[in-house]
Amino acid sequence: MSKSIYDVSIWQARPTKLAILVPCRENVYSLFTSALVELVKTTTMAGIDVHVIYDQSTILLSQREKLAKEAIRMNADYALWLDSDMLFPSTTAMRLMGHNVDVVCGNYMKRSIPLQTVAYEERGDWDSWVPLEPDEELKEVEGIGMGCMMMKTEILKKIEPPFFEFEYYDDDWHGEDFYFQKKLREAGHTIWVDMNLSRQIYHVGQWAFGHTINANDEKILKNHIEAEKENEVNTKKTVKQTKSKVEHDGPTVIEKVSGVPKIKKVAKKVTRKKADAE
Repeated sequence: MSKSIYDVSIWQARPTKLAILVPCRENVYSLFTSALVELVKTTTMAGIDVHVIYDQSTILLSQREKLAKEAIRMNADYALWLDSDMLFPSTTAMRLMGHNVDVVCGNYMKRSIPLQTVAYEERGDWDSWVPLEPDEELKEVEGIGMGCMMMKTEILKKIEPPFFEFEYYDDDWHGEDFYFQKKLREAGHTIWVDMNLSRQIYHVGQWAFGHTINANDEKILKNHIEAEKENEVNTKKTVKQTKSKVEHDGPTVIEKVSGVPKIKKVAKKVTRKKADAE
């Protein structure tokens, strides 16, 4: 019988201090808060010493830099980066730590068109994004958004700060997350993705609902199809009634006006026979 994730004994060989790092503004999504509470509870019940650290300053580069240095200062064994618009399972931290690699992430969808994920096999090739498909094996990537990233804090001590910068690379601007991961790879670390966990991670956001929503186009098409079917049924019904009337009253002519059958009565011809002269 397999042990429960709440059984501390299965984590005895794991590091015990986890820093959850959250860059944010004044407000965070309620769905994120709910998920974070459950994650902290589940991870704490497994015997992990959990610390949640927020930074609400206005410059993202500064936020990430301060959070990384705080994880080092408190001597955390692991640092879990979470964006405040993410939704994730309560077992996320333990599943990522369980891989025992330097850096492992959860992949997720972007919140904008085109709808694709934030993980790329090749940095700068935006067509190389990694879809959310099940796979027991970890997948290596060159770049990924840091909305759900677990790392061993010790690797930060081997990288020269600043850790985060914007960078103009290959005729395009790259975010602070890709710059940081470039430094990690240059230091010999691999960026891994937990493919199965990624299918349980959601990117929370808002939509401006309008005519471009797929459901709207689908409804328009459905209405057109139903209207065509109704016209076809009415046409068949009219033809059937006309045939019945012909059989009862005599010949008729069917004229089409703008594609709609119209019944026109044909007057019976009356041949007057000249009366024979008596």
